[in-house]
Order: sequence, then structure tokens, then C-alpha cells
Amino acid sequence: MIITTLLENKAINKSLKSKHGLSLHIKTDKLNILFDVGPNDNFYTNAQKLNIDISKVDYAIISHGHFDHGGGLETFLKVNSKAKIIISKYAFDNYYAKVLKIIKIKIGLKPLHNIKDRLILIDDFYSITKNINIFSNVEKGNFFPSGNNKLYIKKGNTLVHDDFKHEINMIIKENKNNTLFCGCSHMGISNIINHALNKLHTPINTVVGGMHLYDPVSKKNVSDYTIQLLTNELRDNGVNKYYTCHCTGSYAITKLNKTMNNNVEEINTGSIIGE
Repeated sequence: MIITTLLENKAINKSLKSKHGLSLHIKTDKLNILFDVGPNDNFYTNAQKLNIDISKVDYAIISHGHFDHGGGLETFLKVNSKAKIIISKYAFDNYYAKVLKIIKIKIGLKPLHNIKDRLILIDDFYSITKNINIFSNVEKGNFFPSGNNKLYIKKGNTLVHDDFKHEINMIIKENKNNTLFCGCSHMGISNIINHALNKLHTPINTVVGGMHLYDPVSKKNVSDYTIQLLTNELRDNGVNKYYTCHCTGSYAITKLNKTMNNNVEEINTGSIIGE
């Protein structure tokens, strides 16, 4: 499996575009998968520079209903005429974020029209193949990212805290290695891993994705105490390597790496994992 970061908050060089968001191209032994598409067309511009043909993508997975992960769908649909798009049935609800303590801005996805034949809407578990599985409905555990307190969903005329029913994750098994892909891990990365271990009875060897330990609006990281709490939950869960990015933040990545035996690595636009 080869994983290429098409878009992330930072880039490995100036020739590639960076933007607050995430997009990963995953080449398995049989399929080409796009996990998230970032907020705009930058993922596609970068893909061309990295010699990745987006028109050959077989499946596009959108991890949740925030524009920094699904805003590039319009571009994707223009350049790819065949891929199925797997997304939560709740992903197109009205999502908001609080900024400057009182202002709430819309951060959801635009409705997609005339593509119902390409959408696969899920609300629990879905198998692409026996070795590629999508899941949601992760239970809230001890660790729940504090940044979620600024995120809302509109129900009727009322804004209430987001329950993240729209968040989905993916596990790919290849060469006896199970890799977990997460967008932002709004439900908490330790809770998502525990769901795989306890509900799906699937061990996780490698994790790729964000952990939501950084607030892009306030530019604040979570506390060292919070990072230590997360470290305590992630120890001894069988994961050998974490490739993280986007909403984790460089500060938290550095701290986690020091407390977790150097098995945490930051990836940026242009990073390639695998052979």
C-alpha cells in the first residue's frame, strides 16, 4: 500500500500547495482510494504534480461533514466520472463552529446534486471489500477532544453541540497489517481505536490521520496534561506507528512522539508512506 498526502496544512516543499484540510491518496493492491478531498481544488493541483491520476480513483471516502475535508468534492466530480463516494448520511446536515467566543460560522458541506447514483450513504458499517471496511458510531470514552466544544449542529432553529454521528473511519488490511484512517478523530483517537479492538475485533497496527489537538482559529494547542492523558490511553493498544497531521498540531506531535517511544511522525503535503 502506498499512501500519498495530497493536501495537509503544511507542504514538504514550495512547489506543492498547503491549506487547512486533509486529502490522502491510497493505492492498495487492487484499488485507488481518496480519503478526504480538502476544502478546495488544491488536492487535485498537487495530485497532478505528484503524478497521481485522480480520474482513476475508484472510491472517495469523506470522513465527516466539514468543508476542510469535503469542500473539494465539486472538483473531484468534475475530474472523476466513475468513483463511488462513501459518506455518512448525516454529512450534509448544517454544521457550525464558534469563533471569537460568540460568532458562529457555517463549516458544513454544500449539497451535491444529480449524483445520487454515485453516493453510498452509511450510518454504521460498510465493506468495500473484505479487507477494506468503513465504520462509524464510535462511543464517547474518557478522551474527547476539547476543541469539540466549539463545534455545533443546527437542529431546527437551534444550535446544539455536535454529536459527530457524521464521522466515519476506514480500516484497510494488507499484508497482515491493519491501517486505520481517520479525518479529525473528533470522537477521540483512543475511542476510535478501542471501537476497532472491542466492537469490530480488529487489531490496529498503523494509524494515519488527525487527532484534533490543535485549534486553527485560536492557534492554541491542548495542554501538556491533556497530551499525557491521551498518551496513557494510547499505550499498549498494539499500534506500532502513528502518522498524524492536520488538526493534531506540530506541538502535540512532538510531545506525543517523546512520550510514545518515537512512534509518532508528522506527515505533510507530498509525504509518501509505503513502497
